[in-house]
Amino acid sequence: MQELNHDVSLGLVGKTVIHPSQIALVQQAYCVPLSTLDEAQAILHSEAKAVFKYNNTMLEPATHRAWATEIVNRAEAFGTIDDGHSQYSSRM
Repeated sequence: MQELNHDVSLGLVGKTVIHPSQIALVQQAYCVPLSTLDEAQAILHSEAKAVFKYNNTMLEPATHRAWATEIVNRAEAFGTIDDGHSQYSSRM
């Protein structure tokens, strides 16, 4: 799991498994925390400002759009996990 978390932190989006018992671990590692999905959805929202504050960070949809799109796609493929830090109110 440590290796998987490291891979995810580096932005790697695939993992080869050699035993069926590894599949659940890989799927779990690639689940998207709800707070991260919320942030991505805020960036992709049609009414997002050019620069806005979210979770004490400044976000720019023009700069972060590719990342946000990848996060939404990953959530669709692997699902989400509740990390208790969701704040964005409009789920898409």
